[in-house]
Amino acid sequence: MSEAAAERLPPVRSAHGLYTALLRLGKPQSGQRKVQPDATAALVDWLDSDHREPARRLLESGERIAQETVGLTWQAGGRDVGVQDYQAHGMLARREA
Repeated sequence: MSEAAAERLPPVRSAHGLYTALLRLGKPQSGQRKVQPDATAALVDWLDSDHREPARRLLESGERIAQETVGLTWQAGGRDVGVQDYQAHGMLARREA
């Protein structure tokens, strides 16, 4: 039993839409340490089934995809993201007048 299960915490779930976009739109970049095939299953097991194989290939090839690929501009449908958007998402404090 995992520590999380012992504490009655829900299982970790991936953000399916964000991982789908990341894997579809992202550009793999080299320069990471290659992960041995026998170790990748434990690393990708928590992902949704359709994301495990692409993630496994990235890990074993020593590549990565920057999470910034699906940043606020992508989430906003391609429009420019302004200060108000950051404030609306609680990522930037509002200034009091």
